[in-house]
Amino acid sequence: MNSLKPQKQTVYCIPGLSASKSIFEYLPHSDSVEYVLLDQKFPLAGESFDSYIERWSKEIKIENAIVIGVSFGGIIAQELVKHKAISKIILISSVRSPRDYSSIMKVFKYIRIYKLLLTRILKKLYKIEQNPKTEHQRKMSAMLKKYLPYRDPYYVKWSAEKIINWIPAEISIPVLQIHGTKDEIFPFAKTKNAISIKDGTHAVIVTKRKWFEENLLNYLID
Repeated sequence: MNSLKPQKQTVYCIPGLSASKSIFEYLPHSDSVEYVLLDQKFPLAGESFDSYIERWSKEIKIENAIVIGVSFGGIIAQELVKHKAISKIILISSVRSPRDYSSIMKVFKYIRIYKLLLTRILKKLYKIEQNPKTEHQRKMSAMLKKYLPYRDPYYVKWSAEKIINWIPAEISIPVLQIHGTKDEIFPFAKTKNAISIKDGTHAVIVTKRKWFEENLLNYLID
């Protein structure tokens, strides 16, 4: 008599702002887990956040899956509970609520200069990517092209506004937070009960691959 193979745990992976699904290339593999790496979605002209999330929800084909969200992808993951039955959310370099934002991000909500700052940052990144002058810049240029290729100004500014003004949904399912202790976007000190990755930056999903290879499956397979 043939024994039935155990059903695989489906894990949907949502990249963060500007990121490609290449950021998930180092996730550990297992016969018990099937990753679905989702491509980036871009807002339509004048689109509301609810409509944007609804479009993301159409990518979740399996009920009671786990959803991994990185940075802005973690916010999207939490909003998906309004539309889909999800068993668990894993946040990487992301936040549970605006309470986890840095003080400067909270100020941005009221003085509204973040769009100007983002424009300057985008121009600086583009300059480094197109004309790297040092070895460090050449490495950074290669990483930008691979991991952060989506920098359309409208998309970036629209997303930043949604992050700044986010009002989180009520969530009753387990939410696990994995966070680098040196995250420069969402400070580790603002997190509560997060699993820490020593010296990890906001790019921990890429730069601390060994930690994920050794530990992530423990949180995916019950």
